[in-house]
Amino acid sequence: MKTISTLAVAFTYVGTIVGAGFASGQEIKKYFTDYGVYGIASYCIAAVLIFLLGKKIMLMCRKNNINSYDKLISLLSGNIFGKLFDFFITIFLIGTLTTMSAGMGTILNQVFSIPIWFGNLVLMLFSIIIVKKGINEISKINIFIVPILILVTIIISGTSCDGFEVSLVKSASAVKSLFSMILYVAYNIIMSISILPALALSANEKSIKRGTMLAGIIIAFLGLLMSFALLTNYDIIQNVEIPLAVIADKYVGFYIVTFILEVFSTAVSSLYGVYTRVNKKNKMLYIISLCAYCFSLFGFSNLVTYLYGIMGVIGIFMIGILIKGDYR
Repeated sequence: MKTISTLAVAFTYVGTIVGAGFASGQEIKKYFTDYGVYGIASYCIAAVLIFLLGKKIMLMCRKNNINSYDKLISLLSGNIFGKLFDFFITIFLIGTLTTMSAGMGTILNQVFSIPIWFGNLVLMLFSIIIVKKGINEISKINIFIVPILILVTIIISGTSCDGFEVSLVKSASAVKSLFSMILYVAYNIIMSISILPALALSANEKSIKRGTMLAGIIIAFLGLLMSFALLTNYDIIQNVEIPLAVIADKYVGFYIVTFILEVFSTAVSSLYGVYTRVNKKNKMLYIISLCAYCFSLFGFSNLVTYLYGIMGVIGIFMIGILIKGDYR
């Protein structure tokens, strides 16, 4: 297998985390913007933790030749707890795939009046095609997608921050903001282990260390810029499903393309994780994709709120195990 570069590691890691929830502004709003200045401080901590935990996971996988998340969980948790975590993480990845599908349907319906069921289906079919091509193809896609995300986020958020103030959020709480940050990091770590093991075996140690650090910097920059933009426009975005689309204004066309690409990237990562879990059996790939598609009709905003919150709690236990110490 060809060794991938620092940029490939960074952009694939970012592309896995930055999906429909992030690109829509819904994720940043719920977990950080709603807490005002406390949310901004919490997000800085979150970006650092995502870098450190991602690096540790990848180095651990490389050292122990681990290529799928079930083997990583078994190493971390043992057989009994490992099987339990394995089950919940598999469900979460399928749920994330479901959420990405719902996000695609929502944006296409909102902008082009395309039926939600059709938008969901298109994402699922393209995800299956890419997943079957393997980790190198996934990395190539993210090297293309993430720079576009960075550019568009700078343009949209940067031009929406006039008159920035944090007093718009009246009920901000430091304690609640901290807990929200922990949940955010936890479910993103759960999300990332769908792709990090395979990524780790395709990169050398230097690329892993530099790549995860670069990923943390990119995530911090994008999230903070978006937070400032959302806070500035909090009165008009607090009750909408896709906040960033509301403030995109004349750049809405560029935003829609970026949103679709990021949704696709995270959907592919989620499906790839489950695909490796079932030992790359095509029949199971199709069954899982069909189930995810059916549940995606439940609605994007509801899935972001409930699914990610529940899995964030489970992710906290996984982070505790990672922080506990090094494993052989």
